[in-house]
Amino acid sequence: MKKKNLNNYLLRNLTFSDTFEDQHSYPLISAADILSHSKFDRSKKTVLYIYGFTHKMDYKSIKMLFYAYKSRNDHNLVILDWEKIASGNYFLDGLPNTVRYSKILADSFLDLMAHGFNLSSLHIVGHSIGSHLAGFAGKHIQRKTNGRVKLKRITGDLSIMNF
Repeated sequence: MKKKNLNNYLLRNLTFSDTFEDQHSYPLISAADILSHSKFDRSKKTVLYIYGFTHKMDYKSIKMLFYAYKSRNDHNLVILDWEKIASGNYFLDGLPNTVRYSKILADSFLDLMAHGFNLSSLHIVGHSIGSHLAGFAGKHIQRKTNGRVKLKRITGDLSIMNF
């Protein structure tokens, strides 16, 4: 298994744009930079969507999610672009990278919190292996803070077949 530099994968903040193609991207290690973007509304709840194994940012389902939240106009929408980490061999790449990447994602959440982001306004939605990533990140946050900080809401949509 070839190790990948997990710090350089992107958070794509899509609610800052008028169209799906006009995205603002931030390296995960700089996730707190999202908070200083002029269109990030701290008064709104934030949804982080983590797609599943073999998905890509240009999938129709992700575009539909973007336009659904855009029409509501009551959330910030952030999508974790982890295509290169979630792809490959499911058992040799996808699952091990999920565990490794969840630690980096947990650190990013704690960094967001240190920069004034209210984690209780965050709803993480994970599809397939993305739901496992969300759950592992939540577990790491609890461990790193000795249980003082917990993610309030994680929704997982587990895929059984055809990823």
